[in-house]
Amino acid sequence: MKNSFSIIFAYLSLSLGLAAKAPPPELTQDFWNDPAFVRGFMGDYGFRSEVEPRIDKSEQFILREVVAKAENQLEDAIVYLEEKIKPKTSAALDFALGTMYYQLGRLTRSEQTYEKALDKFPSFLRARKNLGFVQLSLGKLDGASQNLAKAISLGEADGISYVALGYCHLSLGRVVSAENAYRMGILLHPQSLD
Repeated sequence: MKNSFSIIFAYLSLSLGLAAKAPPPELTQDFWNDPAFVRGFMGDYGFRSEVEPRIDKSEQFILREVVAKAENQLEDAIVYLEEKIKPKTSAALDFALGTMYYQLGRLTRSEQTYEKALDKFPSFLRARKNLGFVQLSLGKLDGASQNLAKAISLGEADGISYVALGYCHLSLGRVVSAENAYRMGILLHPQSLD
């Protein structure tokens, strides 16, 4: 039994080179035209009111403009959105800005912006999850583990979040917690070799 545990951990630790990293931020022009991406970027704001902030009509317009600009001019989209964000605007705008910073590899700015979104709307699931992945990329494993665990407690149930959480726990010496997180990741994606 103990030997099986060691083998599982060795396998998972080796496979984490791919699985525990945040998804790559590279973009292509097709990425911004993908209807699934646009729906995800625009989000379900307000429909899942416990984990998604509301956005008003003017903020919907701003997000549509951002998507249109980001297709060819991501830097211009960032500048445009930076000008539109105010202390009272929806956390959804901060989330969108944090996502664009991440896509350009500006991880510290991304982290700060996701934190601002969470200051405005603490139960914002997607901002919490993304903050965890950014912190993982920055090597801030304790913060990453806290934010990924909070995202899971808010309802996030994808395998990559569990594997990333497991990686954080393992790196921090929390072996039992790491094993449980890895098990959940495998349970949700048994076909995955990562």
